[in-house]
Amino acid sequence: MAICCEDTSLTYRQLSDLVKQWIGLLAARGVTRNEAIGVLLPNSIDFVALMLAAADLGVMIAPLNATLPVSSIYRAFKAAFVKHVIAEAETLDHLLSNQDFDFSFVNGLWLSIDDGFDRVLSKYSLLQTSPPDHPPFFAGQDDDPFILTMTSGSTGNPKPITLTQGTKFNRGQAAVNLYAITPSDI
Repeated sequence: MAICCEDTSLTYRQLSDLVKQWIGLLAARGVTRNEAIGVLLPNSIDFVALMLAAADLGVMIAPLNATLPVSSIYRAFKAAFVKHVIAEAETLDHLLSNQDFDFSFVNGLWLSIDDGFDRVLSKYSLLQTSPPDHPPFFAGQDDDPFILTMTSGSTGNPKPITLTQGTKFNRGQAAVNLYAITPSDI
């Protein structure tokens, strides 16, 4: 067992296959190294797989809470130079239907993690065309930005805080050491 979330669990093989599908999906849709993806998803297996795929592609993710006001999401995406967005259909509909903010600077992939919003592509339909054995690219480098988080913006515009690929590895190793994680842990 590699990961469990609510009623779903995946083995390492299943998680690897899902990550490879995400790699193929993102690469086929023009997502390339050093670009930023705005992510408005709850914690989920798909979010974990997306993070691993982004690390492989050398793509930076800018995760935000989907319940933030549209104005906050807009400012954060602008500050992070977000080119692509992945979210649930309801969130995407809320963003794109808002007349006060023009998200046209996000000129790449708009992807719904679920069905139900026909103005953007759906992950489920795209994963059907993405082979489960897409080879990894190994494009992510130690100094590449990996996660871009934002200050709250409570005293002005939000400011980006970048964690690199190298930071990700260091934090992973620290967790292994701190919690004495072994290969049999889930």
